[in-house]
Amino acid sequence: MGWLDPPLNETGRQQAAAVGNRLSREPIEAVYSSDLRRAAETAQALAAPHNMTVFERSAFREVNYGDWEGLTEGDCRQFNPQSLQERMDDPENVPPPGGESYRQLMDRFHPALESIAVQHSNGSVVLVSHHGNIRLLLCRLMGIPLKQYRCFQHSNGAITEIGIRKDRLIIRTFNDTCHLTFGSNLKR
Repeated sequence: MGWLDPPLNETGRQQAAAVGNRLSREPIEAVYSSDLRRAAETAQALAAPHNMTVFERSAFREVNYGDWEGLTEGDCRQFNPQSLQERMDDPENVPPPGGESYRQLMDRFHPALESIAVQHSNGSVVLVSHHGNIRLLLCRLMGIPLKQYRCFQHSNGAITEIGIRKDRLIIRTFNDTCHLTFGSNLKR
């Protein structure tokens, strides 16, 4: 969806409530979010049981698809196949027309994340972002080229937990959706 800013639909609201319920008994020091409505609404559902304010940051937005906002990959292939192929070959460095590359996204995302890690070095923090950003972050943390981000699947409403031990990042959980499936009537 990029920087398009629709609200959550009913399924999204149910998923956000399920995540909020799952995290309601966890000790959380702060809740941060992308400033796009779908992420901010999800963050509100997570923060509510803790009576916390959500700190929205534009640095956590999804990638800006520029002229491709609202288009499918098939649309891009039909209207500008050369630009799409260049982007597919090197998404780390080639942005969509009028948009940003994955390197540009990580250049704004990663420093904001590091700042939160420093500010909350002894506590647990929730960050609500976008599945593409999470996949790109995992690539960066694991030293995998950003163009391989599609090797990770990250579902809407999933929980990924990253811990910091000394100067090492540890992926504790990835794409956990059990709160969406067990005992749930959520639509998929």
